[in-house]
Amino acid sequence: MLQGDVFTFLNALGAREGDPRLEHALAFVDGPHEVEVFDEGGVQEKYLVMTDRGVDFLLKDGVLSTVFVYATDTPDQSTYGGWASLVGGVSPEASPDDVVQALGAPLRSTESFVRYRIDPGFVQFDFDGDALKMLVVMREVVGGDAPQAAADEVEGAKTVDGDLAVFMRAVGHSMFSPTHMAVIGLAGPATESYDEERGGAMWQYEDSARTGVTLQFRQDVLVGALIKLRAEDGKSGYPTPELLIAGLALPASRDTIGAHFGTPRQTSQQMDLYLVDDRYLRFDFDAGLSTAVTVVLPGAEA
Repeated sequence: MLQGDVFTFLNALGAREGDPRLEHALAFVDGPHEVEVFDEGGVQEKYLVMTDRGVDFLLKDGVLSTVFVYATDTPDQSTYGGWASLVGGVSPEASPDDVVQALGAPLRSTESFVRYRIDPGFVQFDFDGDALKMLVVMREVVGGDAPQAAADEVEGAKTVDGDLAVFMRAVGHSMFSPTHMAVIGLAGPATESYDEERGGAMWQYEDSARTGVTLQFRQDVLVGALIKLRAEDGKSGYPTPELLIAGLALPASRDTIGAHFGTPRQTSQQMDLYLVDDRYLRFDFDAGLSTAVTVVLPGAEA
């Protein structure tokens, strides 16, 4: 059973600016914050970034949607100082098994997160391997809130750990959000950028030629990340493709990728499409060997 100060953040979900519940949560963290505002297809995303306190608040159209609580230092954030009382039985040193032992069976778990349904929202522990990176308190989750099927009901249990998990976490978030900045740390700065209007929306492409990564934004929201696995057309491939997916050294054959992820959602002569951790992964092939992997936000027009 979940107990602790995390309920201060849970109880503030859905609160508008000026609501006492949100004001209480901000005062509880007790520190100054910077404001970063983005537009996601007509929805205003406002981040209240409390760098020194290790907490970010995300408001969508003035309503609190998500709270990010950091469990480790990053280039842009400090570790939250109140972990001792945040979630009973869980410390910043906790592994996924430690979380489950303390809190019981989760709603859903993968190698990169453990998620619980706690009214009025969700509490998710994000991991990089066994290292806890952050606690995420949120009103809703991508892909719905259906409980995870038992292991014997899941065909080819699929999840991702490694560099690709950083890209997968960033998809669905605004340009220059904390998760996007983590992607820039891997992809490097863009060497080429261009915009186009399509379907009544503005699309932007950021090409990092030195790492073979192209980021695709729709209305300033990251909806796709193309990662080339080999050099072509005078552009480099990803420098360490073998680190993208733990347990699957890329480039790899179609059969090897299928053995790792199971049956694809869609397949053709040139590509296979998988749904993994609530994100689509598209693998492109040439002569039977993977040449690129693309992370795509479900529901986004590619």
